[in-house]
Amino acid sequence: MYSRNILSKINEESKNVLRVQSIADNDVIHVTLYSETVERYVLKNFETLKCVLLKLQFDSIVINSLVGYRNSIEILDLISIIKRRNGGIFVQFNLHDFQCICPSFNLFGSNNRYCGLNLALCNKCFPAINLSENNRIRNILMSGASDINRWRQKWRDFLHLYCDRVMIFSNNSRELLLKVYPELENKIDIVPHDIPAIRKPKVGRHFGVNVAFLGNINNKQKGYFIVEDCLKFGLENGEVSFFVIGECPNIKFEGVTGKYNIFNLPDIIENLEIDIVIIPSIWPETFSYTTSEAIQMGVPVACFDY
Repeated sequence: MYSRNILSKINEESKNVLRVQSIADNDVIHVTLYSETVERYVLKNFETLKCVLLKLQFDSIVINSLVGYRNSIEILDLISIIKRRNGGIFVQFNLHDFQCICPSFNLFGSNNRYCGLNLALCNKCFPAINLSENNRIRNILMSGASDINRWRQKWRDFLHLYCDRVMIFSNNSRELLLKVYPELENKIDIVPHDIPAIRKPKVGRHFGVNVAFLGNINNKQKGYFIVEDCLKFGLENGEVSFFVIGECPNIKFEGVTGKYNIFNLPDIIENLEIDIVIIPSIWPETFSYTTSEAIQMGVPVACFDY
């Protein structure tokens, strides 16, 4: 959604934009040129991408996310070369995740829980983290990392020497980043995502308590097992009913409504007579659209203190 919004604004300004995306499923790189027309290309390896990018002239480069690239450091090195060749180019890094701190980009430690970014434990934790039960996917998510200290030194050098602006979407993310890279303080801008105005739903008096989980709760980090525990509680307590407004593919129950349009959200809240929204995520999300949507509607929100 963030990328679509940015691209639509750029199109309105009639700028030429080259979008690069790594598609991990089939190990290819998609390149899309947005100009007067939209042209799409598929590159089979990084060396081809490197040859293409080194021949082009850029005004700016934005790193939106490198999660899923075979080797994120290769991308950083390539951008560093482009920056050195053209000192006037503006480089921005968007902190949508914490990969620049650890390949475990949700900051999940080897115990499959948020690590709290306890730096004293990193050297012990790093060799034991398991980002996927599938070895191929794990290697992609590790993105070439073999040592946490070398990984952070590479990112520190890039962000400090070659990056002009670090865009962050919440103050909590700023605090976590500065804990590892305090030298970046003067490069950080905090710009929360835009959430459109949503009308406040009206829920009348009714029997019991209706609780909604909001969003796409598709993995452990998003807290699907929290949903499981709450559903068990609901079965034992007839006065509490649970719903998922969104998707929860790991759990099958009739209270899942499916994908929603943000402007239809107040109607769904009213129809289900929702009293409170729970955000079950168990990592410090860089920005939570769902939490912000619930706050916009004036619905009470419960979430963990991350």
